[in-house]
This record gives sequence, structure tokens and C-alpha cells, in this order.
Amino acid sequence: MRSQRRILIVFLALAGSILPAAFASSRVEAERALASVPAWFEASAGRYAPGVKYVSHHGSGTLLVGASGATFRDRQGTLSFAFLGANSHGRVEGVEATGSRSSYLLGNDRRQWKHGIAHYAKVRASAVYPGVDVIYYLSGRHLEFDLLVAPGADAGQIRLAFEGAGKPKLDRDGNLEFANGMRQQRPVAYQDGEAGKQAVDARYVLARNGEIRLALGSYDTRRALVIDPILHVGYLGGDLGDIAKAIAVDRQGNVWVTGSSGSTLELPAQVEPIQERPAGGKDVFVAKFKPDAAGKLTLAYWTQLGGSAEDVAEAITVDSAGFVYLAGSTASSDFPGAGAKLQDAHKGNLDAFVVKIWPGDAGTAALWFSQVYGGTGLDVAYAIAVDSANNIYFAGYTLSIDLPLAAATPAQAANRDGYEGFLVQVNPAASTPLAYATYLGGRGTDVITAIAVAAPGDVYLAGYTASDNFPVTDDAYQWNMRSTLDAFLVRLDLNRTGQD
Repeated sequence: MRSQRRILIVFLALAGSILPAAFASSRVEAERALASVPAWFEASAGRYAPGVKYVSHHGSGTLLVGASGATFRDRQGTLSFAFLGANSHGRVEGVEATGSRSSYLLGNDRRQWKHGIAHYAKVRASAVYPGVDVIYYLSGRHLEFDLLVAPGADAGQIRLAFEGAGKPKLDRDGNLEFANGMRQQRPVAYQDGEAGKQAVDARYVLARNGEIRLALGSYDTRRALVIDPILHVGYLGGDLGDIAKAIAVDRQGNVWVTGSSGSTLELPAQVEPIQERPAGGKDVFVAKFKPDAAGKLTLAYWTQLGGSAEDVAEAITVDSAGFVYLAGSTASSDFPGAGAKLQDAHKGNLDAFVVKIWPGDAGTAALWFSQVYGGTGLDVAYAIAVDSANNIYFAGYTLSIDLPLAAATPAQAANRDGYEGFLVQVNPAASTPLAYATYLGGRGTDVITAIAVAAPGDVYLAGYTASDNFPVTDDAYQWNMRSTLDAFLVRLDLNRTGQD
């Protein structure tokens, strides 16, 4: 192959396999940051079974609240408790609005997107029994539900049953212990009087059939009574598997992390996210950690993005203005779109995607550009970069022989065989955003794992190849492969055409 200015390719022999650079961060600090976020409830908005009225996503599980009980779900299973004989059609409403809201971007049908779902610190279920209301709230790792017994109401109506926790027993202090390790503390009961709170003796009584009743000491039935059980439900972390794939640091020292997540967690004090919870099994997540003066990282932003199948971000970068760029792969035919299309539809069971986000905008307005790219085979983007003219470059590997190519003549117009590298240049502000696309590789496996841009159109690529006919220039550092898997370095000048 003749010497060319347009392409400079260097082989680097490897002693072993190529691994992506790892980012060392403290899991403990991350967990502390997530655990410090206040709990909240929001209306179920038809996203759960009909009996579920409010939901809380916090830590390692999800709490679902209905008119006559609640259910806690985490990766270990499901725990439910119900007030036996209760009114299952009573009113359930949020109490103490926090001022924050949720937004759900599920799929690419904007008519199905939900916005402005208010957050509350507590939920009140009214008239669970005649004259008895229940208020649910979360305190750290504990679920508390205050039983409010109105003057003259019968507290003896209250009966509890648990499902999914195993057989309960009472310890010597009057706490309830369950076979699965869950524990409910002995209840505290009191009445408000002129001298402040006046304690009322309260304890649990276990019936033979496993139901739980309350035994109360003497109290003034002419005044309201509050009974406060505390249930340890173990909130901490995310409720499903989370994988961090890439990291970037902006000019202010904020740390941006992306990958895939099936978790739902409470939001920090931030603008409304694009999507608060996953729409599929796992969705892309974007998290911002802000350092304080001592260097401790605190979760400052969280959003998710995806369709009804699995979506994974593999790369992230942040430009000088603060825009966040993502690239990865999606199996979702309804991956959320924004901006002019790169192609008409999702084509393979995995397509690459490219996304531009402005985190300062609330809800779906933060999504400035979001498009899928690929052919009928597998297409995965592993790297992303942006130039000073706001063009986006993403690269990775493909099994497709029919990638969409731009009008500009590519350096390599066809897949030579199997896993082939690819590079795409996008102008997200243009009516036809696909500015350049090319294959890159030989007859073996070729994967682009990293990208850098020196100036608009001046692109550097790195990755690995098993192709003994990988295209090299006459002035290459190494002409021949020295291993079954070698690294490569490529420079492309996209301002030229073809292989000039």
C-alpha cells in the first residue's frame, strides 16, 4: 500500500490481551453518598398493579404502598404486610410535598412520557379501619408507619400479617423477629397532652395463625393515640445490578460516570432528570459526583435513558461548555430519540447509539441529540470524542455489512470480514447529521476502543486487531503482526476523501 498522508497506522505487539483502563473509586464513599439522599414517595401513575397507589425507590429496594398494606421488593425477594380486615378502597395520598418531581421517558413515543410527578416525604392511607389512619415514611434504613387512632376509635381492630418473611417470633425485649432475618421493633405508643407526649404501654401479641395484634396499656380514649412500629428493611445502594463503564472529569472537577443500571434510587437536589428509572431490564445511567473542599464526592446528578430492552453506555466525554456525550449499544427498538435522524429505525438486535445531554435542562429538554446507528448485524460503540466545532465522533466494532455511510467517500467502504472497526462523525445541529462514516479493518477481528480529536476532522483511533491484512502505511512503525492480537494506532484526516 502506498504512503499516504491521510492514514497513519502503527502496530504495537502485545504480550497479553488489551484491557480498558480502570478507574479506582471508593465504593464506600459512593454508598455513603447514595444513603445520604432523603427518601421520597411518588404516585404510581399506573406503572404498577392497580392496588399500588404510591411507590418509593430508595437504596436496595422498592416500597409499594396501597390502601391496606405495603410491599417491599429487593434483589433478595419480596416482603409484604397487610392490615387484616382493613378497608382496601380507602384514600391514599402524598403528604408533605418535597418540591422535587420525577419524569419518565419510556421508549420513543413521546405521548407515553410522563412528567411532573410530585415527590412527598410521607404517604397517608385514610380510614384503614374506622377511625384509624396509617402514615408511611422512611427514616434512614427503616420503614416507619404511624397508626393514628382517632378519639373513640377501637385500636383493637388493628391486625397485621406478613408474607415472605417466614414465621415470626418475639424476642425477650418484645421485638418481632422473622425467619428471613427481618426485624420489627417493639412499638412505641403515645398521646399528646398538656405536659407533652405521654407514653402508652404497647406490645405485640402473636396469634397461633401467625397474625400479629397489639396489646395496649391504659390510655385516654377521648384523645388521639399514635402507635409507631419501626421495620428494618435494609435500604442501601441500588436495587439491581449496576455497571460503571466509563468516566470523565469536567473543568470544575466534577466526576461523570456512565454505564448500565437496573436500579432506582432517590435523586439528589437537581433538576428533573431525563428518566428517573429504567424502562427496560437495564438502561444507560449518567451520574455526576461533586467534590467538596476535602475531596469527598457527593452525588449531585442522576438520570437514566433507554427503551424497553437493554441499553449500555460504553463511553462518555464532557466538553468545555458542560455538555455530556455518550456512546454505547442498545437492543431497544424504541430507544428515545432527539434531533435529526441518522437512520430511519433500529436495524439489528444491537445498534450503536450516540447521545448529547445538557444536564442543566429539566426533563426531556436535556436530551439535545439522541440517535441509533447500525446495520442488520451487531454494532457497538466503545469510544466517543467531540471537536471544537461541536462535531461528535464515535467508534467501535460492527458485524454489519450494511452500515449507513455518508456522502463523503469513506476510507474503507465495506466490511472485509467479521468483527470490523467503524468510525462515525456527526454534526448534531445539521438537518442531515451523518457527516462521515467508514469501516476500518481486515479479515480478522478489529475493534476500536479509543478515540481522540486534535482538530475538526483530524482523528486518532486506537484498538486491537487479529487481522494479518490490517491496512498499514509505508511509514508505519511496524508493518507485520507479531502476535495473534496486536494493538493499532490510526490517524484519519476526514477533510480528505477516500484514501488520499
